[in-house]
Amino acid sequence: MGDPSAGPTPDDRLTQMVQAAVSASLARRSAILKPREIQELTADARAQLDDLILRRDADLQRLALLERAREKLQEEIVGIQSHLAGHELRLDEGRRGSVRVEQRLAGMEREAEPLRAELARKQAEAEDAEVRAKTAADDVEKLRAEAVTLPQGAPSRGELEARARLLQA
Repeated sequence: MGDPSAGPTPDDRLTQMVQAAVSASLARRSAILKPREIQELTADARAQLDDLILRRDADLQRLALLERAREKLQEEIVGIQSHLAGHELRLDEGRRGSVRVEQRLAGMEREAEPLRAELARKQAEAEDAEVRAKTAADDVEKLRAEAVTLPQGAPSRGELEARARLLQA
């Protein structure tokens, strides 16, 4: 029921109005009704009033339970929203970190381009030097072969080797 110190609630006023209406109705009927009929009507009206009061009390209890459940759900919603905000913050930090990593990677790619070009140039030079060395080695072998079969008065072996060294350089 309600807190009596808080004054009459709307339900208490309703109860008072119902009691007043029942009393007025009984007063009008009592003028034409017999005492036994009045007692039956009074008992019936009181039973209906008691039933209304019981329903009101049950409704108030259900309302109080629903209010507590609503408060708990509101607390859970606030907790979930807070938890979600934390995850969104971490997600934003992750996105910013990803952007920074992508920027660093792009910078490294830009820095690597000249190095790749230099490496390709040096590989081409190395291949060229390899071809020249092989050609010079082939020339030296030819000169050695010719030196063995050269007739008298041909350049000496030392002169041929000196020429071969000049060709290698």
